[in-house]
Amino acid sequence: MSFRTSLTGLNASFAKLDVTNNNISNANTTGFKKSHATFSDIYSSSMSQSPSSIAGQGAFSTGTKQQFTQGSLSSSDNMLDLSIQGQGFFSLKPEPDSTERIFTRAGAFSVTNERYVVDANGNFLQAFAVNDDGSINQAKMETMKLPDLTADPAATSRITAGLNLPSSASILNVPFNKDDPNTYNESTTFDIYDSAGNAHITSMYFIKSSSATENDPTNRWMTKTFIGNNELTPALIQAKNTEGNELWVDNIGRVKTEPQVQAIKDSTMGSYASFSITAATTPAAGDSLAVTIKGLDNGNDHIVLYTTDKPETAVESTAGMVLALNDDPQFSQEYQAISGAENNILIKRVNGSSILQADQAGFDTAAVISGDTVAVTIQGLSPDGNEKTITFTASATKTALETATLVRDKLNADADFTQAYNAYLAKGSVIIEAKGGTSADPTKIAVTEVNLASSETGNPNTRSVNVFKDTELRISVGPSLDALISDGKLGFTDAVPLYIDGNGNETSNISDTLFTFSPYNLEQGEIIFDATDGKFSYPNEAMQFSTINFNNGSEPVNLEIDLSENTTQYSTPFIMRSFSQNGFTSGMLNSLKITETGIIHANYSNGQKVVAGQLALTSFLNNNGLQQIGNASYTETAETGAAGANGFGKISNSSLESSNVDLTTEMINLIVTQRNIQANSKALETNSQFQKIIMDDLT
Repeated sequence: MSFRTSLTGLNASFAKLDVTNNNISNANTTGFKKSHATFSDIYSSSMSQSPSSIAGQGAFSTGTKQQFTQGSLSSSDNMLDLSIQGQGFFSLKPEPDSTERIFTRAGAFSVTNERYVVDANGNFLQAFAVNDDGSINQAKMETMKLPDLTADPAATSRITAGLNLPSSASILNVPFNKDDPNTYNESTTFDIYDSAGNAHITSMYFIKSSSATENDPTNRWMTKTFIGNNELTPALIQAKNTEGNELWVDNIGRVKTEPQVQAIKDSTMGSYASFSITAATTPAAGDSLAVTIKGLDNGNDHIVLYTTDKPETAVESTAGMVLALNDDPQFSQEYQAISGAENNILIKRVNGSSILQADQAGFDTAAVISGDTVAVTIQGLSPDGNEKTITFTASATKTALETATLVRDKLNADADFTQAYNAYLAKGSVIIEAKGGTSADPTKIAVTEVNLASSETGNPNTRSVNVFKDTELRISVGPSLDALISDGKLGFTDAVPLYIDGNGNETSNISDTLFTFSPYNLEQGEIIFDATDGKFSYPNEAMQFSTINFNNGSEPVNLEIDLSENTTQYSTPFIMRSFSQNGFTSGMLNSLKITETGIIHANYSNGQKVVAGQLALTSFLNNNGLQQIGNASYTETAETGAAGANGFGKISNSSLESSNVDLTTEMINLIVTQRNIQANSKALETNSQFQKIIMDDLT
């Protein structure tokens, strides 16, 4: 038994020796991670043995485990020599379209003829893709490929500049001549590029045109822009209100917030489209009603107006007294067909109200004495705003004890008039004037015009408006007159005159439509400064110029120059603070820069920088579950857990991670292993000697 025990010790020691020798031999291997051997003792027993009498049966190797500690970094001259400080592995594939993945920390990479980035074994480096706007798409991983070695040129379409024009500059009242410095105050020169990458010298001249006055507290400068000897023509600036909405003037001089579209008569006579709408339900106040018109789809917007009838209220008299109320406000609804929205038409109430059926109302039977004043209550409308003309008569058809007469003041018609209506009119009031009674003939109560405009949508509610006149209206009738007011329907249409105020908003108050503003009345190319603080005032957007044709085979260019961001007029001398443009000539790839987060920037000789991708690092829950495949590379197994994207280290370029093998430690391990082998060999030798003695004694 002791013989076998010594053999297990020798086997374990030789396993340790193998691991130590492997560590020493890879001390200079980039990205190598040292290993150590693990062992376990052998122990067996039986039920008849006492635990204190049992001796072990030796040891055996349980395997090797790598130590993924950080290796030291060594610098290099290769931009694509990469190292990881912290957790993570570079992700590779044996082929660009392969599904197999390989992981390594050996970051010695190079570029193939096809611009792919590969490691020393030809495996292809993986990176996150780049979106069209230059952002990183971490949901998409692809084989890393460097951008083209040359960058295509781009024409200049926008220039942003910040400068200071001296406030002490004099006004020059002489004709401008770009060749005469005495005809302008300041100038600057820069290059712009056409679509072929050719540079064109561009000059910009600044001429002070006016200083601040009591009526105009601004300083003005005229700008002149030349490409060579050709002057660029500045475009007119679109007028806008304080809210940034563009302003337009229609064909009769009104200022509007949208351009007027002129209908052009076609040579072919068109035809009207017709349709019918059936509403299944009656919408409540403030609700929207969506109506679909089948077949209406021609890509244009449609505005459809319609009118509706509101409930009527009639007044009847069982005793022959007839009172009629005719109310004729206009109530308009707006249909707006939304282009490309499944042919739906959206119906909205325009500042109106929903009118509900009135409750039952009536006169109680009563004896009326001749000469008494009769109060009449009518449930109807509580409108807003406009004047009403009201005449009111009553007649008795029954035989009375006395002659029934109707007496009316020819100057003022008298009535107690109550209106009640089951709808809430937001922000509404009513003014009713009764005037001009001219005779005692039977007449009607007539409402000529009502304004229902409201800034809010109404909600169903009950409001009453009482209107009283102090002048008398005497009705002489028989004492047995019975009157009944019955519910019916009040039919009318309702129109609200709406106006557009100076900011382009709808309003029902015509006084709000007075459009007051003080235009700068700039000349084309003129800029304005506030005289109090010297800051740039206008134009607050880029100046646009007419199309530029270079006549060299390149494409036409539409140029704009924006001076609004950092241009001032201080007492300091003229200076160009900042200048940028989006045009450039062609260029060659001259360097790569890789950030610590792995983003690769390609730098070109024309000053352009292109994001080429972001290196994809991968982490694992159990690094010791990785399967070694040589070349300091690994593949994942079931023991590693799923590859993740958390806990990444930092990436350094122009550096490599050295092996984490410590030679001093390994030499000590080698000496210890040698002693273990010697000890186990001595034990084996001793065991052999005892066995020989025993055999000699037996013979």
